[in-house]
Amino acid sequence: MAIVRKITDGTTTVDFNDGSTLHLARPFDLGVGSEGGDVTTVIRCLWDSSVSQDNRAATRQSIQLLLNKGRDRRKFRRAEDWVWLEVRSENENLTRYAVVKGGLVASPTSNEEDDKQDFLRVSITREAEWRDATPDGAGQAAVSAVTIYNKSDADGDNWVTVSDSGRGDAPSITKIINEVSNNGIDTLIVGAKYGSTTHLDGFNPWFNPTDLANNGGGTQTADPLAPADFTLVTMTSGEPYWQISAANLDHYHGNYRAYVYAKGAGLGSATIGIEHGSQTAPLTTVDIPTTHLLHDLGPVTLPDFPIVFSNLPTTGNYQVRLDIDVTGVYTVTIYGLILVPLEESFFVTSPEGITGSNTQWTIDGFTQNTYLANSSGDQLLGFPLVPSGRHPQIRMANDDNIRFYFFADNGSTTPYFNDTMQITVRVKDGHLTSIGTG
Repeated sequence: MAIVRKITDGTTTVDFNDGSTLHLARPFDLGVGSEGGDVTTVIRCLWDSSVSQDNRAATRQSIQLLLNKGRDRRKFRRAEDWVWLEVRSENENLTRYAVVKGGLVASPTSNEEDDKQDFLRVSITREAEWRDATPDGAGQAAVSAVTIYNKSDADGDNWVTVSDSGRGDAPSITKIINEVSNNGIDTLIVGAKYGSTTHLDGFNPWFNPTDLANNGGGTQTADPLAPADFTLVTMTSGEPYWQISAANLDHYHGNYRAYVYAKGAGLGSATIGIEHGSQTAPLTTVDIPTTHLLHDLGPVTLPDFPIVFSNLPTTGNYQVRLDIDVTGVYTVTIYGLILVPLEESFFVTSPEGITGSNTQWTIDGFTQNTYLANSSGDQLLGFPLVPSGRHPQIRMANDDNIRFYFFADNGSTTPYFNDTMQITVRVKDGHLTSIGTG
């Protein structure tokens, strides 16, 4: 098969090796450069002798206009107006694509001299990685409309898994669509963890009251709206704690952001913080108000000592504790503690409050935008979302599966853990080369 080297925006296309207008003088470099960086490529072509000077000028202009469009898209952060390279190597069936970010049609001397020499040179700056789909496409559905809960218990869990099987040999970009059911939310937190299926199955981000090894002076109280249908209720200071078995501790190894779902009631006050391992006091404490449930307890690294995986202990337990300090007459209700993995993480809030049911919180790594849409995927006006973090990517093939965890909040003290979310993850894989299946 002939070598393919094209630049296009999906409407206007210039083929650098069509055989009737241009012929490649030599195949150009398809390397990726540094991860996430840009690559500048020089394309050298020969004009076909049958092409007039006027047609050569028109072709040069079409190329430069496409390069300008790619430059303006990057400069003005446009979500659309894609321009891309389309390449296929000789004797290959697979086509690869890279986003064009600018460039210049040039010649050793001038366009007139260039014409006399039947020679064309184009300098193109492009995205580093090659993709297996055009940038204006929908991508592959790695997860399709999977229903999860805003909790983890016998009803269901709050995560979906994307396999590393069949991925490329460079990071993949993602578009995550979270369609919120039931009562709606005003905050969405996405965390991710890499690992084998066994490793991921050994980790659960939810620490429910029914899993407590010690109630810390509180009482487990039945509540059908809580995770596992129980809360921990206390009116006194204490340190309820959970235990991670030594045999399971390697599954929890990593960096997290800890949150607690809790509320207060009464005329007094209370604070709460997290401790683990050998810690005797929390690094951060926050008030437990009467107005909302979700509280940020800060970053946490588990465990509090370096793990030597070849010498992991086989017995014993590692404690994760809540430090609750109650002042006056005040009732504290704990719904659960969560650990949000930070291997890939993204935080989104709605400054306009609850967005309502059947709305799609879209974390669009394809366009580097975050927005709210209706159940049909049409963007909603008047509901901005404020993102924090880098759009999640997926590491390359054979570098472990990724599991995305979703945590939501509605900004009130009304429990919503039995609400569900429908998750779709679309992926465009990255490749280090345009040759082969990797």
